[in-house]
Amino acid sequence: MIKKERQTIILNFLKSKKIVAIDTLSSVLNIPFTTLRRDLTELEELNKIIKLHGGVEYKEPAFIYEDFFEKKIQDNVKEKEANC
Repeated sequence: MIKKERQTIILNFLKSKKIVAIDTLSSVLNIPFTTLRRDLTELEELNKIIKLHGGVEYKEPAFIYEDFFEKKIQDNVKEKEANC
């Protein structure tokens, strides 16, 4: 199995379970421990998971909400004009 495909499968499995023991992950996905550990280390470096003692936790992506441009130009108009 290709590394990228394996890592996608690992992430999808973790999304549904949130926290999983490494031995469970290895047996359910039929991945050898050594391969799994390498993949988990890489996924942790990419900030997609958190490795725990004996397990792994899925890390939800952080989203930043930003207002629409049209709304932003209407906010604090007097202050913006004063700075020009």
